[in-house]
Amino acid sequence: MSTVWIIGGSGFVGSALSQALVSQGHAVVSIDMRASRIADVVSVIADASSVELRNNEDLMGVQRPDVVINLAGAPIFQRWTNAAKRSILESRIASTRVIVDMILDGFISPKQFVCASATGAYGERGEDEILVGDQFPPEGESFLADVCRAWEAEALRAATMIPVSIVRQGIVLGAGGMLATLAPFFKIGLGGSIGNGKQWMPWIHVEDLIRMYVDIVTHVSNLPQPGHTIVLACSPQPVRNYLFSKVYAQSLGRSCSFVIPKFVLALRYGGLAREISFSQKVVGGSGVSAEFSFVYPTIVEALANLASQTK
Repeated sequence: MSTVWIIGGSGFVGSALSQALVSQGHAVVSIDMRASRIADVVSVIADASSVELRNNEDLMGVQRPDVVINLAGAPIFQRWTNAAKRSILESRIASTRVIVDMILDGFISPKQFVCASATGAYGERGEDEILVGDQFPPEGESFLADVCRAWEAEALRAATMIPVSIVRQGIVLGAGGMLATLAPFFKIGLGGSIGNGKQWMPWIHVEDLIRMYVDIVTHVSNLPQPGHTIVLACSPQPVRNYLFSKVYAQSLGRSCSFVIPKFVLALRYGGLAREISFSQKVVGGSGVSAEFSFVYPTIVEALANLASQTK
């Protein structure tokens, strides 16, 4: 079994991933500003974006990693003030740079580096079907795409030495993330589609996302040695926003009769409103092993499962 360092290990995805890895016998070290809530996880309370990370006394005392997984970054779902956008960008770049520098100078010698990214890398794509690849839009067209471009570039510096997996996550459906923001409105019958709702949404059930990360850790021998792989971490069945909204409301026993104008979202979230309205028809599943299969490939199955967990 491996020793896995998870940067951002106490968050929504990090906690679930820690639990899954521990249950399989891996030793997990969470490096985050908060202690992990998962039993048997070693917590190192530290700012992963600080160049002083390597001097942290607690970090010096833990087992060196076989795998490093970087999930760190400020929340996307917040009002995009200038300060918030700086935090979203810099938190991702700085934490990745610190870890990669530690790999390149030999401070740690993992067998692989896994770095989260997002399907926001693709920008507005309309009806185009996205199956694989590095299809960034021109610089400046999308803030999230520019963040992903810079974030991934930092991670890929390690690909000169070891295998690197870039995990472009769709909207993660679970007890945290976007559903935590939407749930209060949908539960009182005020949920609805964004604009005309025709935009495609790449999404993934958190359980399938965790299984993808575990698959990557388990099948490191399948990766380029060194080199990199792009993982499309979203369902093979993207869904239009109006259908997502309808199914989510039905899973909660509510109606979905509202349309949320984009300008209303802009009043609350600033520039985020524009980019969460982008259409991205990403067909997920590439970049993982042939053994991987989705437990929740359809939005109906995914949302029904999540609704059953809250009843």
